[in-house]
Formats: sequence, C-alpha cells, structure tokens
Amino acid sequence: MGWSKGCLGLVVSISVILAVISTAWSAEYGEGEVYLSKGVLAYNKKEFNQALTALQEAIKAQPQNAEAHYYLGLTQIELGQYPEALASLQRSLQLDPKRTTIHFDLGITSFKMGKYAQALQEFRTAEQYQPERALVYYYQGYIHYLAKEYEPVPPLFTKSRELDKALAQTAYLFSGLAYSQLNRLEEAEKEFQGCIKIDPGSELGLGAKKYLEDIQQRKKLAKRWRIFASMSPQYDDNVILQPGDTSVVQEVTQQGNTKGVFSLGGEYRLWERPNWSLNTRYALYQSIHSSLEDFDLQDHVLSLYSSYQGKYKEKTYYWFLSYDYSNDLLENNRYLDSNSLNNIFSFMYRPNLVTQLQYRLQHKDFHSTTISTPFNRDAYNHLIGLQQYIFFAENTRYLKLGYAYDNDLARGENWDYQGNKASISFYTPLGFIWKRLFLTLDFDYYRQDFLHTDTALRKTRRDKEYSAAVSVGIDLGKGYTLSVKYMNITHDSNLALYDYDRELVFATLNLAY
Repeated sequence: MGWSKGCLGLVVSISVILAVISTAWSAEYGEGEVYLSKGVLAYNKKEFNQALTALQEAIKAQPQNAEAHYYLGLTQIELGQYPEALASLQRSLQLDPKRTTIHFDLGITSFKMGKYAQALQEFRTAEQYQPERALVYYYQGYIHYLAKEYEPVPPLFTKSRELDKALAQTAYLFSGLAYSQLNRLEEAEKEFQGCIKIDPGSELGLGAKKYLEDIQQRKKLAKRWRIFASMSPQYDDNVILQPGDTSVVQEVTQQGNTKGVFSLGGEYRLWERPNWSLNTRYALYQSIHSSLEDFDLQDHVLSLYSSYQGKYKEKTYYWFLSYDYSNDLLENNRYLDSNSLNNIFSFMYRPNLVTQLQYRLQHKDFHSTTISTPFNRDAYNHLIGLQQYIFFAENTRYLKLGYAYDNDLARGENWDYQGNKASISFYTPLGFIWKRLFLTLDFDYYRQDFLHTDTALRKTRRDKEYSAAVSVGIDLGKGYTLSVKYMNITHDSNLALYDYDRELVFATLNLAY
C-alpha cells in the first residue's frame, strides 16, 4: 500500500513538472511567433525601426528561428547596418541551409559593404539557385565593371536586360561603357544607341548621347585618313560660267545641256590631340558637258585646316581655321587661281542651339585675257557670315538661318560690288516613310550692288538672285548616300546680259570611306 502511494506521488509530480515546462514552452513559442509576425508586417510596411525591435524580441524568444534572423538581416540592410545584417543572414543560412535565396541578400550586403570579391561569389552562388533572377547578373556585371574587368561585363548585362526589361536602359549603358573601355567602338556605339532609343530624354539617355558623341569622335580619330567620291548626272536648262570660288556670273549661254559631274578626294590627319587636330585635304571636281565643251570645268583644291574643341562656362565651342588653294581649268586651260583663309567659330550655348560666325579672306587671280583694266576681275573678297542652327525632335531635325555680307575689291572697277545674302535651310528624316530617307529644303536670296558704272554698258549693275532647292536622299549604309535634287534659280539683273532663269535636276551618288 505504501509503495502504491509512492508511485502515485511520483507520477503526479512528473505530470506537474511536464505541464509547467509545456506551458512555459508554449508561452515562449507563442510570444516569439507574435513578435515575428509584427516584425514582418512592419518590414512590409517599411517601418524598419519598429520591425527591428520586434524581430530582436522574436529572436530572444526563439534563438533558433531562421526566419526571424532572415527578416532581421533584411531590416538591417534597409537601416544601413550592413555588418549586423551580414551576421544575421549568415546565421539564418546556418539554421536553415535550404534557404538558398539568402545568397542573393548576402551578395547585396557584401556589395554595400564594399566587399566586392565576397559579393561576387555570393551572386555566383545565387545564380545556381535563381538562374531567372535578373539582378543576379546585373550586380555581377556591375562588380566586374567597378573592378575594371570589362570583358565579362556586356554578356552579364545583356542577360539581365533579357530577363527584366526594367533594367534594359541601364544595362545598355554599362555594356556600352565596357565596350568603350575595350576599344570595341562599333559595339559600344550600338549599346549606347539602344540606351537612347528606350528614353532619349532621361538622364541615362542624355548621358548615353554624350558617350555616343565621344565614341563617334574616337572613331574619327582612330582613322587618320578618309576618301570620298561622287558622281552625278545632271540636266541644266541654262548653262552659265560661274566657278565655285567666285560670286559673280561671268557668262550666260541661254542653252540647256546635260553633263556629268565627278569628284574625288581625300583627307589625312597630320597631327592630333584630344581636342585639337591638324589636317590636309585634296579634292578634284570635273564637269563634262555633252555639247557645250567650252564650259567643261576642272577644279583642284588643296587645303590645310585645324579644328579645336573647348569649353567656356560649361558651354562647348568649336574653332575651325583653314587655308585653301584652288586651281580652275576651263576646257583644260588655266582660268582661275584662288587663295582663301577661312575662320569659323561655333558656340553651342544650348544642346539644341548652335551659333556660327565666319570670316573669309580670298584672293582671286583670273588668267583670261582682258581688254582693258576696268574688265580685270582679279580681286580680294572679304566675307562675314552668321548662321544659327536650331535642332529639335531629339536633335534629328534642324532649321538653319543664315546671313552673309561679302565685298569684292577688284582691279577692274566693273567688278567691285557689295553682296548681302540671306538663307534658310531645313533638314528632316522621313522615318514615317523609311528610316533611311531624309529631306532637305533650301532657299537663298542674294543681292549684289555693284559700286561703279559699267564702262561698256553705261549702267550701274544691280543683281538679285532667288534660289530654291528640294533634295531627297537615302542613306544606303557603309558610307554610301544617294540623293535626287531639283533647283530653281531666278537671277534678276538690271542688265539684260545677266538676267536669266535656270532649272537644274540631278542625282548624286556619294561615297565616303
């Protein structure tokens, strides 16, 4: 009987102890879950300080709760407590090795701490478990870029933008930057163009435009020489004699004729610095008429020019200075030699506004025999010009307004004049028809007031010329362009000898290499 009572007492005691332990464990477990729930809810509501307090309490109640350590790590990342976050995430992974998504968060935390090698390793591990997560590739590419390891950068960013279109613009930009550092300029150009296409007006798009301009400049600098050529069948319903280097019509035939026009030339860069270059250029022009052979003109031009790009108060400017020697042959006979000094200054005070100032000094030496001194056309010509470019539609179109004053001081008084010229030009691509098609419209008004009475015609000459042209061109790619142009000219002079109308139609194939 005594034994039975003893056993009964022992059973009762054990039951009481187990009940107390169970109650305490249940209370502790329930309290931990409550804090965890509060912490996760606060984290999702971006109330990170409240989340931090709740999750710390959850871990006090349940030190082995991997989820509590995980959310505590995420919260600490948001609060900038990166060393603490790294420890919390590592503890969570120790407690639950199957929580493989933590490798991505460990990569982010290590990246924020500047531990790029460790971050890269974590992102590579994350890639094994989450191959469809775009940011895994994005951060790997960015880390390689920061480490100046440019070769793997473009493939990683390309993968990231394929998986997430929201990352595409940034991915294009960094791929372009990497290709640029690798001096793979063609590929860099395509990446920057991809970035611009997504959103041209965004900060990334505008940045890509600047990088693209730099790439295009580098491509030009990389090639020290350039060859260009053109051929053009033309019809002119009123052939005149007016070499390109002169401003005054010398002879009007009142006859129409077809002709072929050919040009060939090249440029070579003699010296260059990042913002400065010295170049030489040669160009040959030849016109061949079907029947008016007396008007066949051959022109040789040799140039030496320098260009400089600088900045003033964060505004870009360009300075261009050239010397040009031109030799014209008319029906294979020496006709005109000219020497020109041309000075052009361009100032870009807004991305879409460019103002251009020009001064040119030219000496013309005619080899044709003159009857007497008043008919001698040898002259000095001074020209001052102003042009305003207005770009719009993301700089794909422009309007150009121009004015120029020129003055011929000839040996023969019959040819002294003052000229005033106004011009307007409009250029636009015709992408709604075909993306390679473009249109150019031009109109010029040129008035020449001669300073002396013509000794033969006994009248002071006054000329007014109106010129309108429309041109449609196609970019054929690889340096080829094809254009068709119509031009109408009305030359109104108070001397009947120089009063005429003229129409021209021609097609031109251009090649630049």
